[in-house]
Parts: sequence; C-alpha cells; structure tokens
Amino acid sequence: MDRRTFLKGSALTAAGLSVVPRPVLGGAGHQPPSDTLNIAGIGVGGRGTSNMNAMTSENIVAICDIDFDHVDQSLRDGNGTIADGLGALHEAYEQAERYADYRRMFDDLEDEIDGVVISTPDHLHAVAAQEAMKRGLHVYVEKPLTRTVREARTLMETADAMDVVTQMGNQGHTLPDGRRAIEWVWDGAIGAVQEIHAWTDRPARWWPQGVSRPEGSMPIPDAVNWDLFLGPAPEVPYHEAYHPFDWRGWVDYGTGALGDMGAHLIDHAMWALDLGPRRRCGAPRTPSAGTATSGSPGPPPRQSTTRSGGAGGIRSV
Repeated sequence: MDRRTFLKGSALTAAGLSVVPRPVLGGAGHQPPSDTLNIAGIGVGGRGTSNMNAMTSENIVAICDIDFDHVDQSLRDGNGTIADGLGALHEAYEQAERYADYRRMFDDLEDEIDGVVISTPDHLHAVAAQEAMKRGLHVYVEKPLTRTVREARTLMETADAMDVVTQMGNQGHTLPDGRRAIEWVWDGAIGAVQEIHAWTDRPARWWPQGVSRPEGSMPIPDAVNWDLFLGPAPEVPYHEAYHPFDWRGWVDYGTGALGDMGAHLIDHAMWALDLGPRRRCGAPRTPSAGTATSGSPGPPPRQSTTRSGGAGGIRSV
C-alpha cells in the first residue's frame, strides 16, 4: 500500500486537506504536507529510538514512555551530547506532547494521530496495539509481536475487524541481504532441505537469565512510572533487575532468547520453505529457571533447545 492510499482513511484526508503535487512544493526531494503522517510513539527510548528515528520525515505529535530520563540517555553518546544522526529526533521529541500513559494520550489526541509506533517491552505490545487499533489507528509493533500466541491471534482478529494497516517490525525480513539468501533457496542453490538448525548466543552477555528473583526492592526512581511499566503483569516491587533493559530475561515481561532472536532466525526458514504452521513442537528438560515470588514465574532457563516438525517432514531445531 502506498502512502497516498494509506492516507485515504486518515484524519488528514477527513479534514479535507488536498494532495498538492510534489513539484509545486519544491521538487522531487520535498515531501508535501498532504503526504505527511501524524505519528505517536509508545516506548520511545532504547529500541524505540531507532524506530522513531525512521519517522522524522513525518510529524511526531506525541511520545509516551514510563521513563523519560532513559529516553534522553538513549539519544546521547558517551560524552553526553546528542548522538550523530539523532539531532532531528531530539528536536522532534522536544516539540512532541509527552505522556506516561498511552491511554490518556489517545484520549487527548486520538483525532490528531494517524499511526502509532510501539517499541515497549514485550508484555505491553498487545494491550497498546489493540487499544490503538480499536480507535482506528494504524500500528507498527516491534518484534516479537506479542508475549503469547493468544495475544498474537487477538491482534490479528482486531486488525481484520478494524481494517487498519499493521506491521510487525523485523529488520531481517526487510533488508536486501536476507531477501537474497531466500532467493538462493528458492532457486535450488542448496538443494532439497531436510533439516534446519537455528541458534543464537542470547542471552549470553545481553541480559541475565535463569536466575532467581532479586531479594527485596529498590526505591523507584523519580522519573520511572513503575505501575505503568507493569501494566498487565503481576505486581512486584521495583528493581533494576527489570528496568531499563533486563526485563527481557523475565517471563512476565519478555520472551527470552526465542522471542528476541526467533523473529529473525526462524523467520527466514519459514519464509524460504513456506513451512506454514508447526505440526508439532516441544522442548526437552531444561535447567532450572530460578525461583519465583509473588505468585509470578521466574525467568526462562539459561539455555534451551526447541524441536519442531513442519510441512514435508522437514525438521527444525
């Protein structure tokens, strides 16, 4: 779908703005206002910095995050200055409306927003995306799409019902090198595939995993809205073991190595071989995932192996 078709159902068109030919407004390098989308971001630090930086050609009207100190740090280099390539994003963030609660952002600005970029921890993807779609807003959701399969199915149903444009972020699926490798398989360059192996070093040095819950609690930093970070997850005391990044190693908030890298590594096998839904899937016994507290599960194990079988008898490990 091209940009102009996208805009047919947006608030810009509803407001009666005409589409001005590009040459009238400054030539091939100029983007006319009628081609510009009003974008809101939810989770705009960390990975959200990169996602939102790709939106600076649009009009970033609002940003939502539970820790704007972390957002500011994400924009800066080791010297504390705005990092190269992030100047336009810094300016856009300074001008945008700021919210801690995306629901209030939608209440206030729903009619001014065309699309939403969601780059929160995994456990907030589904609730934020569904709320946006129910309000008729188009969404881009960072991978993994959701924390559970049920959540993913719910989002698919909501997208169909609301007839909105949706996309899950997956850099590997859009880069030309990935496409080139897929075309080699389609062309028969490696022959018939009988078994697929995909592996990753995660969590490795990226985040702690397979550890026990931290004991006690820590004071909640002034800039952190801990209640909104938890969202639909069970209530636990604030601890730096969860925020700003190590949340991925906890079942309540993340999906571990499988969710982090599976969207990239497994995607290409599914794409190249058109495998369709898994016929069977299972995992052998894995090391202890650590202890749980407050009625909440601990993290995934330090390492694990998943085996599945798909179309044509192809096995994947």
